[in-house]
Amino acid sequence: MKRKFRIFIKSCEEYFVEIALKHKEKAVGFQSMVFLCIWIKNLESEEDLIGRTAKAKEVAKFRITKDNREILKDTVKAFAIASKQHNDDMKILLRKVMERC
Repeated sequence: MKRKFRIFIKSCEEYFVEIALKHKEKAVGFQSMVFLCIWIKNLESEEDLIGRTAKAKEVAKFRITKDNREILKDTVKAFAIASKQHNDDMKILLRKVMERC
């Protein structure tokens, strides 16, 4: 039996970020998974997405603005606390971003 345990969740009107512990696919033990879920009503697309199945290769966009920039902070924070490997990966990524800025 596979189980999923939520260990962190940050929710707001436009999105939620979740860290969950799940059984590893082909090994014994658990792995942490980070999920960033953007509510469909906040996506921009050519056609309304609500109430229908998306078409193959259909694209929807979510714009990060001054008003919703917390999404970046919340996502980075989730990766930083999810596991040591996630934390190390975020440090490398942020270092690369800082080098270019």
